[in-house]
Amino acid sequence: MNPYVRGLTAGLVALLALAAAARAEEWTTQDIIDDRIDVDAQYALMRMMSPRDLTHHFAGSAILSAVKDGEIGGVYEADRGVPAQRARAVGSDWWKIVPKGFDATCYKVGTGAPIIVYRPGIGTLRERIDPALRSAWESCGIPPAEPRAYRVTLHKPPPPPRPTPPGTDPPPAAGLTVRVITTAGGPVPGATVDTLDVNGGDTKDTDGAGTAAFAEVPEGLVDITVTGPSQCNDDYAEVWMGTDPLTVEFTLDCNVATPAPAPKCDPDKYTEVFDPCGREVWNGAVKCLGGAYGDYAKCARSKDPICAIKDLKKFWQCKEELDHKRKIQDCNDKANAASDCNYKGPLD
Repeated sequence: MNPYVRGLTAGLVALLALAAAARAEEWTTQDIIDDRIDVDAQYALMRMMSPRDLTHHFAGSAILSAVKDGEIGGVYEADRGVPAQRARAVGSDWWKIVPKGFDATCYKVGTGAPIIVYRPGIGTLRERIDPALRSAWESCGIPPAEPRAYRVTLHKPPPPPRPTPPGTDPPPAAGLTVRVITTAGGPVPGATVDTLDVNGGDTKDTDGAGTAAFAEVPEGLVDITVTGPSQCNDDYAEVWMGTDPLTVEFTLDCNVATPAPAPKCDPDKYTEVFDPCGREVWNGAVKCLGGAYGDYAKCARSKDPICAIKDLKKFWQCKEELDHKRKIQDCNDKANAASDCNYKGPLD
């Protein structure tokens, strides 16, 4: 998405998120720092509850409310003590908790409240862990509490080294060989092979014979991504490692046609058309939501609940009247047409 569109959309979403969460006491960073939430998940909740994405904000707030209320027992990486012990109690293993093809799950097996468990190795990948936690929460089927706004009150230090889960034996390891060939059967040297397993994974480049060897890969699901040289396509597969060495072969098309040149884009012309249009949308939002919030704040300071309730209705009227994403999309489409650009808008 074009940075101008992204910035304007984020600002408007922030205003709407403020309106939605104005009725409840806000969350702070100290609330998120909880022994029942792993450090990587704490960072994910902080990102989710920022005003950049209203849907993620609601999910993050709901997860935190459920932990505080005891409706879910916590949010953990699969190899930590709580999920490992929960799995062992029912005769299973921690590396079997998250189903194949998923990054996280709502684990309801065993006694006690369900827990949200995410796949090891994705904790630092915000593009995976954030939506994974949201999907896992939705699968729990617990009615969400009223959303709250989030205020940053402190910045956390880097997470400490992760301890070995108590009472958990590591799965056996075996060798993995990835062979990359062309559609004609020849080797593809210089391809990058990324593996993601329960211990985090590794990255290697294929040698002159088109192979990349990984000495020890733990038993369980392994995601393999092959990034070919510039003239080749990429590929991806999920494989299950057992206790025996495994060889996996990828076939790449190394005759990828060069795409036709894109129309010449004039960013200056795009900005010239988009800025006045987007500014009009922004000013309308600020005028409507800012005025409503100002009135509500005055009522809150005077401790007049009837006045505050009446002014809160103005937030929802603004939300219905603004239709901000459609208006920004219209501005984006006009600017693209005038500049021969192809930037994505909020509805693309």
